[in-house]
Amino acid sequence: MNLYFIYVCLNSSTVFNSTKGSRKYVDILSTIGSVLSMCTCTVMFYKRRIEIQSLLIQIDQTTLQTSVSHQTINWLKIVLFCDIVVIAASFPFSERPFFSFFCFFLPTLVNIFDHLFLDDILTYLGAEFDMISQHLKQRRDSMALPDARIVDDIQKLSLRHCDLSKLTLQFTRCFEVTTLTAMMMWFGYIVNSIFFLVFDLIYTKHLETRIIKFAGALIYQKILILWLCIMLKMYTRTEDKVANRAVGYVHDIWNNFVMMKKVNSEVHHLHLISIRFLNTKPKFTAMHFFPLDWSFCHVLIAAITTYIIILIQFKI
Repeated sequence: MNLYFIYVCLNSSTVFNSTKGSRKYVDILSTIGSVLSMCTCTVMFYKRRIEIQSLLIQIDQTTLQTSVSHQTINWLKIVLFCDIVVIAASFPFSERPFFSFFCFFLPTLVNIFDHLFLDDILTYLGAEFDMISQHLKQRRDSMALPDARIVDDIQKLSLRHCDLSKLTLQFTRCFEVTTLTAMMMWFGYIVNSIFFLVFDLIYTKHLETRIIKFAGALIYQKILILWLCIMLKMYTRTEDKVANRAVGYVHDIWNNFVMMKKVNSEVHHLHLISIRFLNTKPKFTAMHFFPLDWSFCHVLIAAITTYIIILIQFKI
């Protein structure tokens, strides 16, 4: 890690002096974002390792799965890995291979794999929530058991659901700091790449050079966009799985009791259970700075457009 910072400091003195105007400051800000992100990742990886290990043990003790659940092919990840391989293979032919690798590609790669690890954990937890919903669905479809037994089973499932929700929140909070710095770095990278793409299209004279730079910039922007989509998708998917279907099944069971005219004090307890399901639905944020759902895309599009227009005006 120390060698990384030494390299950045030594190389920045030559690279930044070779660029002029707004390009120089955009490059400096992007590199600062890279260094900040790598520093944060290094500190947080060391700081949270014991907490993550403890949470993984708790998750393993709380889960219901007895076999590996079937997972569909994630095409977003496959396309992302293919683009990463293409960009990595193109570094030897770029103008500044070492600078581009250490200042742009390596921090991006570290943060991408950090979120992919979180995505795997949230996918596993999502399967647990699906299993709880499946058990509730079975209780809804089969009302042959005594009323007290059905309510007691639902109570146990709700408590397990509540424990899993707390573990999910605790686990995602371990990644809030790195997610915040990663999104700051992501914003700098996407503005930097779009601005340089526009700049090169306007001022590069050689057609072959222009096509190569255009293709490389598009692939790199595609990696950034896929990374953002995977991250937001995993958070919104987890939010949707936590409580939505479980509450619906509990309400269906209550309606079945009402239709059979078996409403008593024990059945009334289903109201409290449904409230518990609703109150355990998490809301993921990056340390309360911005929500981690699809609404975050609107903020990013507006901010990127604004900064690109400002940078182009300064250049013109």
